[in-house]
This record gives sequence, structure tokens and C-alpha cells, in this order.
Amino acid sequence: MVAVERFEVGGGWRGLVGADVAESVRAGIAGVVADPNGAGGRVDFKVSETVAVFGCRVGDGDDGVDVICKQSAQTGVRGKLAGVVRGSRERRNWERALRLVGDGIATANPVAYVERGGLAREGWLITERIDGVVDLERVLGGLVVGVERGRRRVVMDGVVEAMATLFEQLVAKGWRHRDLKASNVLLTGWDAGVDRCKAWVVDLDGLERAGSVSARDERRMVVRLAASLSGAAGLGRADRLRFLKQVCRGDWKDVWREVQGAVAVYNEKARRRKGGKVDAY
Repeated sequence: MVAVERFEVGGGWRGLVGADVAESVRAGIAGVVADPNGAGGRVDFKVSETVAVFGCRVGDGDDGVDVICKQSAQTGVRGKLAGVVRGSRERRNWERALRLVGDGIATANPVAYVERGGLAREGWLITERIDGVVDLERVLGGLVVGVERGRRRVVMDGVVEAMATLFEQLVAKGWRHRDLKASNVLLTGWDAGVDRCKAWVVDLDGLERAGSVSARDERRMVVRLAASLSGAAGLGRADRLRFLKQVCRGDWKDVWREVQGAVAVYNEKARRRKGGKVDAY
């Protein structure tokens, strides 16, 4: 397990930081929390009334680190009660990230988290930025299509193997994910083939360490992933089948029919919820 220390940055913000994090990085994080708009090299990924996700650089010289900062506030009665009982969302995701790292599952290295407040709890989660990543949705939705035909099989073998490895690791370590969609999985070396392509899980809100993962939980995870890739131009039937054969328990033909039927139902419900949109779950 990663060694951690108590961390206070002023303004009532308290949390934990990796014990090996340099002082200049800690000071940089404190500066970001105090003045998010002044973060050096800030690049916004998502900004709303309750959530902000952006990249920046903290620390001096060789100690400097490129990080992803996520800030959110608990909303709604259920969210606020969860914040009081279990801490902020960022605190829970920090704990999940530490466990994932301990389990040897690829995720962004956690650097620090801080939180403050009572019922209206706010939090920050700071993780290292992963270099050279592309999300699975973008890879299978278009990038693979642009690969020359002679290399496409090499690329797809790497992508399918990387996703199967991630899925099997999660299940083996007792993790289930209620929102394992393509946009929540990042790939490094996406076009490099087997042994060089690697899948990373980065959206931790839907993760739960259940101790053991049932076949039903597995199918739900597969259905969620398959639904998010329903219109992926670069993903063929053969690649879907190879993934299913590798990760699912039971006869693959039965699994295929069950998943196909469940995806159709899932997409129909999504169309009704989203007013016809099925490309953003």
C-alpha cells in the first residue's frame, strides 16, 4: 500500500497526500485549491456548476508533475448524506485508487485529496496525468478505421487483449463497475499491438470492491461496455466475440445471445431517456 500523510492546505481543506510527494508539489496543490483559475498551464476537460476537471502542472523544476485535478461538491439529499457518512466523492475515489494501485490494476496514480464542509461537502482529487492516452470510444469509433488494412488486425489484437486483461484483473480482485463504458477507459499504445497496448480505468465513481464478482455482475459490465460501443465503426463482430470468449463464464454462444438482447434493451431505454441520443451514456 502507498504510504500517505495528513495534508492541510488552508481554508479548512484537509486530506491525505502521498508521503513521497515533494514539498513544491504540495505547495502547488495548495495554490490550485486556493485559486483554481490561476493553475499553471490549465487545460479544462469538464466544467459545470458542481464539477470541474482540468489538467495543470504543479511543483518546481525536476519535481514538477503534470496532474489531473477534479473538484466537486455534494448535491442532492442522498449525495449530501453520503458525504457526511463516507466523506466526499474525492475521498472515496482516492481510497479506490490506492486499492487499485495495490491490486496492480492500471489507474492514474493518486497524489492527494482534500475536502471540507459538513453537509455541503466539497472535495478535490489530484492524480498524475497519464501520458499518451486516448479513450477507447475514440479509438474504436474512428482511429482504428484510419489504420491501413495490413496493420488493422495487429492493432485490434492489442486493443482486445488490453481490454480483456483489464476486465479479468478487475474481476479477479473483486471489483465490479456499474459504468464501464468506452469513454471511461483509456488506452496507451493503442496502435502498438499485443503486449504494448494497455488499458487504464480512470472513472472510479462506479467502482465497488465487492470481494467477489458474480457471473451476473460480469454480464452487466459487459453489457454496459457493449452498449457504449454499439455504433463503433472500428469494432467488428469477430472482435466482440473474441472478447466475450476470453472474459465471460459459461458457453460463449449463450453469453453472446444474452448480451446482444440486453444491449438492445439498454439502448432502447437510453433512446427514451436521451430523446434519441445513444452516443453519450
